[in-house]
Amino acid sequence: MSFYDESLKHQLEELKQNSNYRHFIELSKESDHFPHAITAQEHIPENVMVCCSLDYLGMGHHPKVVSAAIETVKKAGVSSGGSRNLSGTCYQHVELEKELADFHQRDSALVLNSGYLANQVAVSVLGSRFEDCIIFSDELNHASIIEGVRASRSDKVIYKHNDVSDLELKLSAVEHERPKIVIFESIYSMEGDIAPVRELLICAKKYGALTILNEVHAIGIFGEGGRGIANDIESQYQPDLIIGSLSKGIGAFGGYLTGSKTLVDSIRSFGYGLIFTSSLPPSVCAAALASIRHIRSSNEERERLLSNAAFLTQRLNEENLRVMPSDTHIVPVIVGNSKLCNAISKRLLSEFGIYAVAVNFPTVPWGTERLRLVATARHTKEMIEELVAALKICFAEASLGYSEALHSEDLQLGEA
Repeated sequence: MSFYDESLKHQLEELKQNSNYRHFIELSKESDHFPHAITAQEHIPENVMVCCSLDYLGMGHHPKVVSAAIETVKKAGVSSGGSRNLSGTCYQHVELEKELADFHQRDSALVLNSGYLANQVAVSVLGSRFEDCIIFSDELNHASIIEGVRASRSDKVIYKHNDVSDLELKLSAVEHERPKIVIFESIYSMEGDIAPVRELLICAKKYGALTILNEVHAIGIFGEGGRGIANDIESQYQPDLIIGSLSKGIGAFGGYLTGSKTLVDSIRSFGYGLIFTSSLPPSVCAAALASIRHIRSSNEERERLLSNAAFLTQRLNEENLRVMPSDTHIVPVIVGNSKLCNAISKRLLSEFGIYAVAVNFPTVPWGTERLRLVATARHTKEMIEELVAALKICFAEASLGYSEALHSEDLQLGEA
């Protein structure tokens, strides 16, 4: 084995020893049975219930969405054929971008291959286009935003999570005429908390900052027609750029950004992550378009999702499990120990047929390891009761003492 393999193998072993090694669970998904899926892996029941899906509304399995994808594959084939500049701009891309701009009442929109890429490209381009720019970023912003800030080579200031006063303090310390970007998320995916979006935007605009709002976990779920948290904010405080996802509430694949024609065109023209990447397949764009059009006119899916989240939170609290406060569809349950978190997740899957992924460092800070639960719009009350009952058994037998904050390394159910 070469020096390089040996070195990397050692680093992988360290991940495993710290319970931070990621295991991928292979699922065979069937639209008619979501949130259940089939798995052929050893020591796992054949039929499992997925309780951590990002397809929050179940739109990835909606007949309209599936039909749109199938019909487009028949007509346009599987591939877009290239990057947007090299024959890869299809009719479906243009129609989807028009729909997204109208959806958010903006001048223009741009579709990218993932929400991660949308964040990384937008932040890196805009941060690098203004001389002596400084970026103000929430301390819990997504890894893609952090990568975008690094790639921009701009100065950065990290402000306390959702803390308007801390943001203002740090903005006020910078020359007013210096170019500034403030970027934050409306909903944080590991906490499930909602940012004080209006107050943060008012603060940023007071100091002349360009504002970027990541709405990926809010799109399809919050705001009129699923337009996101910012939808209800007065026009003078609206974010300059909104970044969204096509793979979560919308249930397809990809990401997008929307704003003024100049902002969007600048990212389109200078963003290497768009320029040098093959574009999304036409069928994916058609599926996303069908989903958005349904979501805009239907409240059924989001009402069911939020009702399920409230019911799950209520039942977990009744059982004295350690639920993080959340007003959203994301319901995190604190474990506080990476080995134990992995062990509980493993037992839920192997014994109860419930897939609830463990979230450990570096995704979340040490000592806050958790199960990130989602009861989608397709879960039933009976399914939620099944999940809660299994969690109760696992936590009780792990000696967590339910409401006690025990973080001992001795608390294990076995190797994860």
